[in-house]
Amino acid sequence: MIKQYKAVLFFGFLITVCCPSLSDAMGWMDSPARKLYKKSGLKTQIHDLPGIIEQGFDHAVVNNAQLQRLPADTRNKIRSHIAELFTPASMETVVVQAIGDGLTDAEIMHVLAWLESPLGRKITEMEEAAGNAGAIQEMQQYVKDLEKNPPPAKWLSLLQKLDRVVGATETSVTVNINTQFAITTAMISALKPGATPNFPVIRRLLEKQRPSIARVMRPQILSSFLYTYRDLTSEELQAYIDFATTEIGKKYHRVIIGGVEKALVQCSSKWGREIGEIVRAE
Repeated sequence: MIKQYKAVLFFGFLITVCCPSLSDAMGWMDSPARKLYKKSGLKTQIHDLPGIIEQGFDHAVVNNAQLQRLPADTRNKIRSHIAELFTPASMETVVVQAIGDGLTDAEIMHVLAWLESPLGRKITEMEEAAGNAGAIQEMQQYVKDLEKNPPPAKWLSLLQKLDRVVGATETSVTVNINTQFAITTAMISALKPGATPNFPVIRRLLEKQRPSIARVMRPQILSSFLYTYRDLTSEELQAYIDFATTEIGKKYHRVIIGGVEKALVQCSSKWGREIGEIVRAE
């Protein structure tokens, strides 16, 4: 089949590489999985991930004594690989594949109907706006201002329920542990060529941190939700929770979160190897 359409595939490749605007305009040719990827807001959010990771690295340098002991040139080399390795294109491939593997076309159509509803579009726009690197400082200021004027207890309860339903805190902790594991084991392999990292010991040490990581991440997730969904009414937020608690809603969130996690772990492993090689060369 591929050989029969080799010329067509090559032409499509040229369109994608040489004329991305035309490729975007031909969105009607998207597979169901890719259409869901775009409509869900993931495309926009993943595009912003490298900048967010760079901000996280900069924050870590300020607060981590081990990173501070590295020469500035070494830290700059490590940071420079973030944009090179956490590319939106590579992560998109993994996430779209996960959607295609994890959801049937019928299930995708069901989710698309929700995403294309007025409330679905409103929520996606909010999540896209809150997901870019530039929104982080604004979010921190917004949450700080809430200390003077706290939100109603009912609103907080709804946001905490949303966290439980979509598994935001639990998933964030797992992603944190798995990316740390990928970076650490890859670094060790690069620092000591030929040596095999003690995977069970590293995994066990990281898992011991799960409760403490959760204690840190839970209020961060709540702060993110407070900022992201600040313009929703209680009725709209409840409608979002209602969708997320359906079987298809739970499966949808599980699949896309799993896809994003897989993409991040793959990129983190490559970054860990680069970090190891940079440090070894010093």
